[in-house]
Amino acid sequence: MFSSLLELGKNREVTQEVKLPIKKLKNTKGDLCFVIFDNDNKQVRVERYRLYKGAEDDLAYIGNAGPQKDQVELTSNNMKYVIGFDRKDKTSPSEKYLKKKFAIQVVADKLRGTELGEILGRVLNWYKPDPIKYAELKQYKDCALYSVKVMDQGRELTVAKDPKYRELLSKVGDTVDGVCQLCGSQGVLKNPNYTDGSILKIFITDKKGFLPNHSKDNVILAHAICPSCKRSLELGCNFVQQDLVATLGKLNAYIIPDLPKEGLTQFLDLYKPSKEGFLLKHLEDVRKAERDVQETAESLGVEPRLTIVFGKRDRAKFRVWRVIPEVNYMRLIEVVKAFGKAAAIMQVKENPSFNDLYSILPVRETRNGVDPRYFLDFMESLIQDYPLDPGLVYRVFLESIRCKRYNTCENSKTKKHSLRNIVLLQETFIYSMKILGIMGEEIDKQEEVNKDRTPQGVADSLGLRGGKKGLYLLGYLTAQVGKEQAKKGDEKKAILDKIDFEGMDYDDVITFANRLVESLRDYKVFHYNEGVLGEAMRLIAEDRNSLANPQENVFLILLGYSYSTKQIFENSKQVVS
Repeated sequence: MFSSLLELGKNREVTQEVKLPIKKLKNTKGDLCFVIFDNDNKQVRVERYRLYKGAEDDLAYIGNAGPQKDQVELTSNNMKYVIGFDRKDKTSPSEKYLKKKFAIQVVADKLRGTELGEILGRVLNWYKPDPIKYAELKQYKDCALYSVKVMDQGRELTVAKDPKYRELLSKVGDTVDGVCQLCGSQGVLKNPNYTDGSILKIFITDKKGFLPNHSKDNVILAHAICPSCKRSLELGCNFVQQDLVATLGKLNAYIIPDLPKEGLTQFLDLYKPSKEGFLLKHLEDVRKAERDVQETAESLGVEPRLTIVFGKRDRAKFRVWRVIPEVNYMRLIEVVKAFGKAAAIMQVKENPSFNDLYSILPVRETRNGVDPRYFLDFMESLIQDYPLDPGLVYRVFLESIRCKRYNTCENSKTKKHSLRNIVLLQETFIYSMKILGIMGEEIDKQEEVNKDRTPQGVADSLGLRGGKKGLYLLGYLTAQVGKEQAKKGDEKKAILDKIDFEGMDYDDVITFANRLVESLRDYKVFHYNEGVLGEAMRLIAEDRNSLANPQENVFLILLGYSYSTKQIFENSKQVVS
């Protein structure tokens, strides 16, 4: 994940303006003095100007290095850092210069091989800090801010405005001995001090409780990074947080591409976020996505992958709900294709998305935040290809159905669905998971939709057999009673109150079936449904062992009810039209 952020950042360094930790001067009444090193005439002079607003930013004033650090800052509030000696020095050359490099020398060394490094190197060929030779410079000790210009081959260069110099400044920090865990270079930041609220804040280096067995002096062992890699990481992180974040329900999903560095620019479009709940825009058209991903894999020699970080900015920190690493892009395509196949079998919404999955799960949305653990469990199972316990699936789904029935849902998306739509979407995802082989026995992948829309035919198309088919048929009969109740103005359909939404074992199912028979007779529709009722009771009696899960029993009854109610509603619309 972090190597990907690093490469993303490096790709953006070419176009991104360097941002520096600019400091404001306390003394703004003094002048601005440019110390001009003239390579052409081998002379030093000072030009005094009135200090202007914004000079600190314009000339990259970030303060001075500490006493034990090399001074790379060529814009300073103290002239000694620029010329290499102060007014008290009386030896020629300066004893301080003999002991320690001064700023121009440090910058020239660090930028060796660049044009600016060569220009500063030519300054050092003739200039040495000498308080006697250059005594006249001391008269400018009262300036509020100093910066460096160089005259070289007839042109004037303001060093503080040079991009290479500013890039060098961006890599400056309070470093200690250590090896960068990303690039292996020596010298790492004592405190990376990542931007508040960024993904990088998951590295907590200022609280010992997060660093077991590390003393305060050894905090650097937990996360070691050099200034250069820090800048690249932050650029990559900023790009992800601004341009590669998808919204699923109330959650932010940060998409971090996992590609060889040569493919990050060429194939970055694959990772554009979806605004339709599919996570990635490419997944909205899986046929095109499959072609593009296969072509990318052939071009790069590796399959495109990604890391998904579910989280949000939480004041100064970054709250992580789940990190799903090394997600295979082709797996995401396979999952969305399974959604489409299941929807075709169910004859419901054409293209269910991850947003739809969020909407039919008990996600708790409160003023204190979101509790998305069930949604993330389902997401991780789907895209990482590991099984979910069917008992958990039915228990969790039934929780959402129950809250809808009793109007206690905390998921804002669930509130927008009808009860029957919740159940039908839930079955769509159950069927998808069976296609993918992550929930119970893998079902036959039907190439064509079963056109038999009788209750028996629908149950068969969903792979329901024996007692489970019998439960579905009881649901069909429940819908017939509900239809009659709705005709009499009972929109809540009192027959549903006979169902225990917590779960029903075999005996509870038989009790419900007996009450259902009474209702069929009361509404004078028993005669029309006697055959279906007889088949349902026979299947249940012959296969009572399949009714071992009380939550699944209720779900299958409600599935039969929901699908049949959907058919009733569609038929009534056709009659009206």
